[in-house]
Amino acid sequence: MGLALMALTAGAVVLVDAVSDLSPASANARSSLTLPVPPVGAEARQGRLRDQIGWNHAKRRLKADMPMGRGIPLGQVEGDAQGGYLANTNHKQLPGTGFIPEAGKSKLSGHATAVAVRMVGPDSAGQGVRAVHAWPVNEWLREGYLNLGTTDNPIDDHPARVFNHSWIAVSSPAAPLLLRRVDYAVDTNDILVVCGVNNRVGDIPHLLASAHNVISVGTIGGNHSDALTAVEGEGRCKPEIVAPGNLTSWTTGVVTGVCAALLEYADRLAEADAADKDAARSEVIKAVLFAGAFRAAKWAPPEGEPLDRKLGVGIVDIDRSLVILEGGNALPGKPTKQRYGWSFASVEPAKVRDYAFTIDVEQGETGIALVWHRRVLGGKAKLVNEDTGETRDIWNPGTFVPDLNLGLIKTNEDGSETMVAASTSKVDNVELIHLPKLDPGKYTLRIARSKDNTDQPCDYALAWRIEANAASE
Repeated sequence: MGLALMALTAGAVVLVDAVSDLSPASANARSSLTLPVPPVGAEARQGRLRDQIGWNHAKRRLKADMPMGRGIPLGQVEGDAQGGYLANTNHKQLPGTGFIPEAGKSKLSGHATAVAVRMVGPDSAGQGVRAVHAWPVNEWLREGYLNLGTTDNPIDDHPARVFNHSWIAVSSPAAPLLLRRVDYAVDTNDILVVCGVNNRVGDIPHLLASAHNVISVGTIGGNHSDALTAVEGEGRCKPEIVAPGNLTSWTTGVVTGVCAALLEYADRLAEADAADKDAARSEVIKAVLFAGAFRAAKWAPPEGEPLDRKLGVGIVDIDRSLVILEGGNALPGKPTKQRYGWSFASVEPAKVRDYAFTIDVEQGETGIALVWHRRVLGGKAKLVNEDTGETRDIWNPGTFVPDLNLGLIKTNEDGSETMVAASTSKVDNVELIHLPKLDPGKYTLRIARSKDNTDQPCDYALAWRIEANAASE
């Protein structure tokens, strides 16, 4: 295919300390949410990686229940410009993790090793991961997973549940079809694809950050791509989240590890309570990741856009995201008393879904995220040459992206309604509301789908957190 691939790296690798305890968590993952869980403030986000992403705060709260990605197979896709795509399996910071080469023998890659340390190393959120399947980029794009260049769908029976892509292609003529295959795989196979943007200010790379259904990652420092997408739907906000690290290769690995930990926790919640059976859905994990992100004072989306151009939804925060998962699934159309929670449901064209709740006293920071997927038809189709009548088989690249909007509505004493906040992008498949405080009153969270030319329902995930007012604690 001739892609110009770039590893997202420069400079030396900084290694971390020895492995900490990996004792198995208890079967009962849910903790009491009777009282608000104090959020990690900016002053506590100093020091090592786990402090910066809220991991140590969550560990103190959950103790043996702290998830670390146990039982979650990962995928690591690497450019092989260095002559290899496989992490150093004997590296002292990668004990106990099996790396499975999916494309035969490989030289060891320093870049792959450094990324893996941040995914599953002793200072990562995914320390409990025990299987990482590895591919070189072109193998994964073709017969290794996506099946690009064939009429076949992407492979649907591979065990990997989160894929790390710490590489980019700034532009590619194959981008439209390739991105559609990525979005198809995420939506159909219920996987997570975490990818980096470029390590300099400028355009969003075509691959893979410009896909709709991925989680694109930047750096807290902001030295990364900061434009809007230019392919497969112009004007969408990227990156979607940021993490600690000076290069997007490293921050992508950090977020991959967090996703693995969230999936372990979601699996336990689903097993313990049938009401939470959808906790591990890719839309849900993405929504709780986004709703739980820490938004510093400088976080400020431009008018009409759901995300900050530099920081996306904010800084990854595993503690807040875990609290949202713990809150459990809420059903649309019914009142909820959950301070933290999520919902996986569907909405038809020109319909709304409402979630009602009441606030008795002033509350603090409130974050609400709505996530849904671009749908790609996939499967085999016939392409007809209108001039000659000749036909040939192709993979069906047809797409559909419903337009969903998110609003927070307050019911006044006279019965009238006031729109407190709204996120109404016409091009993004994520909406976000962030408020520094929430006044007492009766509220409705409303998801509204625009009218379109299909009668198919659209699955979505909604996630929220309402923190206590610091002044009243």
